[in-house]
Amino acid sequence: MRFAYRYRLYPTRAQAQFLDRELKEACSLYNAAKQERDDAWKTCRKSINYYDQANQLKAMRTDGCLTLSNFSCCQDVRRRVDKTYSITESDALLSLGFIEIGFFDHTGRLAPSPESEQSLERSIE
Repeated sequence: MRFAYRYRLYPTRAQAQFLDRELKEACSLYNAAKQERDDAWKTCRKSINYYDQANQLKAMRTDGCLTLSNFSCCQDVRRRVDKTYSITESDALLSLGFIEIGFFDHTGRLAPSPESEQSLERSIE
C-alpha cells in the first residue's frame, strides 16, 4: 500500500505576492528563451542549445533584467525549454501511442514495421 503525503501552503499575503512575481518572472524567462530559439532558427537557420542560453543568465542577472531569487530556478526554466525543443518526431509519435517500440532505424527515424512490409509485398503480388 502506498501512502501519499500532501503538503499545503498557507502563505501570507506578502508571500503569495512574492510567489506570484516569481511565477510571472519564470514564465517571461521561458517565453523569451523560446522566442530566442524561434528567431535564431527563422533568421539564420541556427539551432540554439541549453548551454548557449544558460551562459547568458549570469549577464542577465548582473544587468538587472532577471530578478528570480534562485539561480537554479533560472537554469531549470532553460532546461525545460531545451527539453521541449529536443523531442523528436519519433518520440512524439511513440508517446502518443501511434507507433510501437522497435520500428526506428539507426538514425532515430521511423522505419516501416515488418508486418506493413509483408502486407505491401502481398498487395503488389
